[in-house]
Amino acid sequence: MGEVGSLAGLERLDPKELALLLDSLRQGEILRVDKLPRLVSPEYALTDEELRGAPRDDAVLTVELPLDPALVVVVSQDCDLVRPVEREPYIQIASLTEVEKDLYDEVSRLGSSRLYAYPPVDGVATLVLDVRLVGTIEKPALLSEGIARLGCPLTDPQRAMLRAWLGARFARVAFPDEIAELVVAPIQRASQKLAEDANFKRALGTVYFAGLRYTEGIGNCSLLLLVDSAACHRVKVEEQLLQDLQKKLYGRIANGVKDSGYSVAVTIAPADEISAAEMLRHHQFALGDAPDA
Repeated sequence: MGEVGSLAGLERLDPKELALLLDSLRQGEILRVDKLPRLVSPEYALTDEELRGAPRDDAVLTVELPLDPALVVVVSQDCDLVRPVEREPYIQIASLTEVEKDLYDEVSRLGSSRLYAYPPVDGVATLVLDVRLVGTIEKPALLSEGIARLGCPLTDPQRAMLRAWLGARFARVAFPDEIAELVVAPIQRASQKLAEDANFKRALGTVYFAGLRYTEGIGNCSLLLLVDSAACHRVKVEEQLLQDLQKKLYGRIANGVKDSGYSVAVTIAPADEISAAEMLRHHQFALGDAPDA
């Protein structure tokens, strides 16, 4: 494995300083890093700009993706962050990207398997963690004065939600293609369409779990949306509004799955009205990842 395998540079590091670093690292914290390298093919690059000045005679090139804002989030799990460098030498990082407010609001409201809404950082209010742009950084690099650690703006409950989201992103069970296309996508499209109404948008904002129960080869499916009772009280989402949302959502989904052979029952309820066993029968997914209609 050469230099990477032997980690010869460790002998130049202060073990106490390194131990303090590893003990202080947390998933979700922000680093100020102005670039994120990636591999591209000159023949099939996404943009011309990323190849400007690059040699064209290599099949694969490393290019530096400039980050603006120059921010990344630590996405490695806490258990990997505290492991010794000899065993776990790298930290996984992902870009923190500024997006338009409409997209930020949509991600905050409906969720996404690719983007995660973050609190404001350095005066930028519409930042999302973009796990399509993932890289690694060596743990000892964080001792450098050139890499600033900005801490984690998330509370412990928010960080727990991030951990669950990242776990779902990197270890989630994918839906079969047919279920994804004929059932999940119509549900997502129906949710996004209803969110164009201010009242339904407010109601959907109280949903913190969306799950689908299905069996391949059987047409009957079940959509379960769990709402946060405290959030409902805070934003004045009454029971009648949730009932109206359930009826409208059922109708739109029924229209979306028409002629597919599938049907979807819809349940919207507070968590204390649904058993844990029932919840675990449903596969969690994001309401906000609908493909274009």
